[in-house]
Amino acid sequence: MRFIHNLSDAMKFTNLEILRLNGTKLKVVERERLAVFKGIKQLDLSYNRISQLKSDTFHDLKELRNLSLKNNTIKQLHADTFIELHNLRSLDLHKNEIDILPQDLFRNNKNLQKIDLSDNVLKELHVDIFRGLEDLKILYLHINDMERLPQGLFSDNKKLEEIRLDANRIWEQIDVDLFKKLDSLRSISLQRMSLLNVPQEQFHDNKKLEEIDLSENHVKKIHAETLKGLDHLRKLNLRYNQLFKLPRDVFQDNKKLQEINLADNSLRKLHGDTLMELHNLEIIYLSSNRLGNIPQDLFRNNKELQIIHLDGNRFTEFHVHTLRELYNLTEIQLKNNQIADLPQGFFRDNKKLQKIDLHGNELKEVHADTFTELNDLRDLFLSGNEIQTLPQGLFLNHNKLERIHLNENLLTEIHVDTFNGCNNLRWLYLDRNKLEIIPENLFRNNQQLTSVDLSQNFLKQLHVNTFKDLGYLETIRLTNVTLQSLPENLFRDNRKLQEIDLSKNHLTELHIDIFRELDDLEVLDLSDNQFVNLPQLQNNQKLQRIQLQYNLLKDLPGDTFQGLWHLKYIDLRRNKLEVLPHDLFRDNRNLDTIYLSENSIAKVESEFFHLSKLKFLSMYNN
Repeated sequence: MRFIHNLSDAMKFTNLEILRLNGTKLKVVERERLAVFKGIKQLDLSYNRISQLKSDTFHDLKELRNLSLKNNTIKQLHADTFIELHNLRSLDLHKNEIDILPQDLFRNNKNLQKIDLSDNVLKELHVDIFRGLEDLKILYLHINDMERLPQGLFSDNKKLEEIRLDANRIWEQIDVDLFKKLDSLRSISLQRMSLLNVPQEQFHDNKKLEEIDLSENHVKKIHAETLKGLDHLRKLNLRYNQLFKLPRDVFQDNKKLQEINLADNSLRKLHGDTLMELHNLEIIYLSSNRLGNIPQDLFRNNKELQIIHLDGNRFTEFHVHTLRELYNLTEIQLKNNQIADLPQGFFRDNKKLQKIDLHGNELKEVHADTFTELNDLRDLFLSGNEIQTLPQGLFLNHNKLERIHLNENLLTEIHVDTFNGCNNLRWLYLDRNKLEIIPENLFRNNQQLTSVDLSQNFLKQLHVNTFKDLGYLETIRLTNVTLQSLPENLFRDNRKLQEIDLSKNHLTELHIDIFRELDDLEVLDLSDNQFVNLPQLQNNQKLQRIQLQYNLLKDLPGDTFQGLWHLKYIDLRRNKLEVLPHDLFRDNRNLDTIYLSENSIAKVESEFFHLSKLKFLSMYNN
């Protein structure tokens, strides 16, 4: 295979139909060099440093169909730049610095089907710029500086199927007739445009519209007539506006709608019939509004619903039948509300649920049958509540459950059989509770666990069999649990451990061989304890980060970090070190960060300066 790195090399192959010179640092493109490629059909000059083009640069490329000039620094185009490209189908000028276009730039490009002018600095367009482009289907004008678009701009572009105008500076509203007679239009994006209003006739000629994006504007009201007649509409995005209510019949003609995004508005209530005609609805986002309740029958006709987001509202409770007959529901987001209780049987009909997020509510208890028969459940978030106890059997027969978040609650104890039915559990978060004891066999049936977080509890000690048979465990976090000691063989079955956090405890020593078998260990945090001596680390040759700050270390033998070839970061701040052996870091040639500050070190041996990759060394207050 021959790789062409510049235009000079390419000139040897005069019969090329496709030439890609993207990313070759081209600054100038000369007509005489391109002229040898008279039969070329595709030319890619993207990701170069081209700042200007002569009026005749492409005049000999009469067969050219696709031209990409994206990601250059072109500021202006001559009116004749593309005049000879009668066969041009696609033109990509994305991400240049063009601020104005000649009004007759495309006068001879009648076959153009796609134009990308996005991410430039266009301030305006002449009304005739797209005149005569009757085959144009795709037009990207987003991320420019235009404040208005002239009426009649698209009058000749009846075949337009996709328009992107987002991220311009168009204020208040778009001309009501801008999309008039564009009866082939399927997708339109008007996001991030500071629109205050969408005229009720805006889309009345666009009966084939399938996608409308009006997100990130300032729209306060959608008229009942705005979406009328759009019976092909599949996706509607109104996120990040200022809507405070919806007309009862706003979606009455949109029976093919599959996805609605109404998140981040100011909706206070919804009528029970708002979604009544949407039999094909699969996804609805109502996050971050001001909803305090929803009608119990809001979703009664939306049997195809798969995803519901109701997080970030003001819900305190739900009717037991809110999710009734939603047999296809796979995900529901209810986090960051004020829910104090879920009625028994709330998820009774939602047997396909895979994700439930109830984080950040005011739940004090969870009924034993809340998740009964949800056999497909994979992710469960109950964190950030006020749960004090978990009923026995809560997770019974949840063989597909992979992730459980119970952190940030008030749990004081946990039954030995709590996770007995979770054979595929991989991530378990029990941190920031009030647990005093972890039952010896709590994880006996959770042999797929890869991460366990027990931080910020009141454990004081752990049984030697706590992590028994957890051969896939990669991360253990035990920070700030008032541990005073650890059993010698605590990690004997955890040969795949990559990260251990034992920081902020009351540990004074660890058995010398406690980490001996952990060949994959990469991160070890023993900071903020009372260590005087360290266990052996020579067998942990994959260690990359060691944190030992805020201890009582006074002497470190020269072989402390022997064999740790991959070590990059070590923190020994706030100990009582007085002397560092000259060969302490002799095997740690990859070290780039060393903290030795706030000790009593009198001098540093010259060997330290042989660490060629060292980028940061802190020695203050010695």
